[in-house]
Amino acid sequence: MDKRDLIKRVSDNELEDIFAETYDELAPYHDIDSYDFDIETDFSSDETTIVVHITSMAGNPTVEDFAEIAELQSVTVEILGEDVEFRVKEVVVVSNIDYDVVYA
Repeated sequence: MDKRDLIKRVSDNELEDIFAETYDELAPYHDIDSYDFDIETDFSSDETTIVVHITSMAGNPTVEDFAEIAELQSVTVEILGEDVEFRVKEVVVVSNIDYDVVYA
């Protein structure tokens, strides 16, 4: 089953929980302490993205440092028993210390 079909079979809340579980395991290894998630669906392209809002706090990587963290450039989660990969689509600078990482 392809990625879009798997994503359609779970609610946005379930997808957020699944992604958060994996991200919560990876983030501490890279000193990312303050973040939250949003699920966004573009119905015109049928693309679902996961936006990770990273609030820079002492020790969190800067946006430039984040680009160097290979392990977080793609995140693989399990949906309905299948591995689904989300890759960084873009990184959006929100302020001089906060940024959003968009996974698709």
